[in-house]
Amino acid sequence: MKDWIWIKAPGLPYPPHGRRSHGLGPRSIPEFAHEFTHDLEAYIAARTGQAKDAIAVRQLRALREYLRPSDGTLRLTDVRKLMDAMAEESGGRPSKR
Repeated sequence: MKDWIWIKAPGLPYPPHGRRSHGLGPRSIPEFAHEFTHDLEAYIAARTGQAKDAIAVRQLRALREYLRPSDGTLRLTDVRKLMDAMAEESGGRPSKR
């Protein structure tokens, strides 16, 4: 069984292809999920647009690893919309760990 991240949201591929430019293959689900969760919490806590953009750029690069050539283009605005929607869904508060 392969470790794929299954994300279905506007502008994101389904299912992810798992192709990386340096040929190392996709990251494991726990690694990718941990990084995404950490970045989402940082995004929610960020106060400036510049800080949110920096976090969204990190996730844009990570999500592009899972795009197939036929999936089209994933833009920074798509990732910002995704993270804003997830932040709104979580109540806009970082989790308490």
